Formats: sequence, C-alpha cells, structure tokens
Amino acid sequence: MILTYASIQESQHQRLLQQDLRFLDVATRQRLARFRRWQDAQASLLGRLLLRDNLRKYFNYELQANSIAYSPFHKPYLCDSTIQFNISHSGKRVVCAVQEHTAIGVDIEQYRPISIGDFKSQMTVNEWTYIQTAKDSLLAFYDYWTSKEAILKVVGTGLQIDLMSFEIPIDRAGVYLYDQYWYLRKVELEVDYCCYVSSALPIQRLIVDKVSDIGLI
Repeated sequence: MILTYASIQESQHQRLLQQDLRFLDVATRQRLARFRRWQDAQASLLGRLLLRDNLRKYFNYELQANSIAYSPFHKPYLCDSTIQFNISHSGKRVVCAVQEHTAIGVDIEQYRPISIGDFKSQMTVNEWTYIQTAKDSLLAFYDYWTSKEAILKVVGTGLQIDLMSFEIPIDRAGVYLYDQYWYLRKVELEVDYCCYVSSALPIQRLIVDKVSDIGLI
C-alpha cells in the first residue's frame, strides 16, 4: 500500500490551478467550481493530484478524465484498472492511499478540542466506555472515530451504515462487516493528526511519503 500526503498552502494555490488539469473528470471539475473557499477547492484538487502522481510513479498508469467512475454510493474508482484508491483530508493535510486489487479506505482527522459527548450516540457501549476511561479521552475518541470512518470508506456505502452497527475492538485490528473482515492500521503521520487505513487484506507493507512538490512528477 502506498500512502502519500501533502499540505494545503495558499501560496501554492494559483500554481496548482495553472497546471494541466485535463485529467480531471467532469464531476470533479464541477465540484471545484462550486467551492467558495480556496482551502476546500485546494483540498479536493490536491487529492486528485496525489492520486495522479501516485499512479504515475508506482503503477505506470496515466490518469485520464474518463478513468474514474462512481459507485451507486458515490465512491470513485478506476473503471479500467484493478488499482484501488481512497482520499481524505482534514485541517491542512490531504492523504491518498493506493494499492492493487484490494479495496481500500483511508481517513485523516486533525486533533481539535471538541465536546466528545456529542458523539456518544455514534459509539457502541464498549467503545464509549473505553473512551471515557482512557488516559486521554480526546485522543481515544479520535482513534475510534477515524478508524470507523476508514471502515465506512473501504466498504464503500458511506453513511448508509449506522456507526452503531459495528464495533471497533480495543486493539483496532479490524472489523467483521458484511460477511468480510476489514483490516485496520494506524498511520503515524504528524502529531496533530490521526490517520487510519483499512483494507480487505492484511496491510503488511505500507509506504508513507510526504509530498512537497505536488503535481511536478
């Protein structure tokens, strides 16, 4: 599995917009045009640039505008390849995970002070008990929340699944859902962020790379 990540930077926004973006599909172009905040537009664009560069560098695959299709639940996928990918962003970081053949999900969340009690209804009794009794309840909450989101994304049905309908174990090794075991792995990126990846097969080899010159490969 390849996981790359990049930072949102206002100073780079115009440079990114001026690149050759013909590889973007119609849905992505329309979404970029609707964003009012440059941060949201850049996060979406960076995700696709990371995907394009990953596919070029690691898989010798050239992303085209017609390469991407969408599932009934709006999960993007490559319609002419067995390469799987998933993208997530939070705060100033965007991550893109790619691997061959096997379904993949990734979620990143920036640690922020929140009222975790607002999310109690999204956790099982065991999950909530662990969060409440943890040495740092906020960090424990983000571990559970991010791993749950990664599971939703690998399964590909999004919020059609009730977060209370499955339970993340204390070791956060994986979850059995829809007659399939989904493996989890925490990715240590930066101290201010929590990141998890999920896959239908054990994640034995993970390459993590921070990209600074995005789009220049």
